[in-house]
Amino acid sequence: MKRGGRVVLLGALALVTATGLGLMLMRERGADTPSPGAPPSAVDEARARPDADLRAAGAQARRLAEQPLPDAGQPLRLIHEQLRSRATSGDARAACRLAAEFERCDGMREQHRGLQVFIEGHDATLARSDLAEPLRVRLVAEHAAQRARSEELGAALARCEGAPTLSAEARARLWRQAALAGHLPSMRHYASGNAFRHNDLLDALPALQDYRREAEAIAIRAAAHGDIETMRALAVAYSDSGDGRFRTFLAQVVVPDLGHALAWYRLLDTHPDIVALDPQHPLRTAIARGRAGVEAAASPAERESAARLVARYPHAHDRVDDEMPPMRRLAGGAGAVQDLDPVACADTRFAGA
Repeated sequence: MKRGGRVVLLGALALVTATGLGLMLMRERGADTPSPGAPPSAVDEARARPDADLRAAGAQARRLAEQPLPDAGQPLRLIHEQLRSRATSGDARAACRLAAEFERCDGMREQHRGLQVFIEGHDATLARSDLAEPLRVRLVAEHAAQRARSEELGAALARCEGAPTLSAEARARLWRQAALAGHLPSMRHYASGNAFRHNDLLDALPALQDYRREAEAIAIRAAAHGDIETMRALAVAYSDSGDGRFRTFLAQVVVPDLGHALAWYRLLDTHPDIVALDPQHPLRTAIARGRAGVEAAASPAERESAARLVARYPHAHDRVDDEMPPMRRLAGGAGAVQDLDPVACADTRFAGA
């Protein structure tokens, strides 16, 4: 799961470069760990449904994808009821948009509160009479920049005013609905753990239990349909490399497995979007180094397993029509995935469609 805000390419490069370190110390498969590849069990918020119902929900979501979503930038209170009604009827893109709008509003509120605290601290510091002039000049410039950002966020938050509230669990359930229906951007967001936030994690605990059971299968399904962000997230999660600071929720769900890690690194390294980069591009060379680290640590049996897994996913190299270049799409450190912008929910790509 990514903590709020954007993460940058440098984090990804540092992470992938270090992927090979410590791989031989991976833990053995534990008896209490969820079995890999367990199929998603539900679209319903309360309990699992049969696979036939799940397939029907996906087909319904694809049919409803022909209907356009509300224009971007509208106040949430004006589009909330339409999105809620459509999500209830099985529209995965509407569920994605509603969840993303609430997630965006909650994130901006957190940022705005943080900036207010920062500005108040600067006000107190600037009131001191013993500040050296160079420091005062620097603080005044920082203060002005942060105040401008606070005003910008305040204006953006006006679009969130007057909308009903949505609990952390309900928000996660919307992401889950869209992901289980096969909406590719929602699958990426949900499987990565981005549907959950540290500041309200316990409020979403029941939904988190579902996530633990389903995330791996959803991530594999998205990656198998050419989503390079999810490929990278799986490669890092299975290699158990991380960056030494925090582990994504996906990394906490899967059992470390060098065969699986190597398969996804091979698929990522040879994906058309990556191969299209200059051979010396930092992102391409970093991915190659990450793959090389896993190749070196893997046993012959794990390398054979990786080859079989690669052959199992013939559509993993399908090109995704995405205006965002790979270096932006793979900008998250520690296998993290960037948050989904509400506008991206209009994407009509579905796994298996």
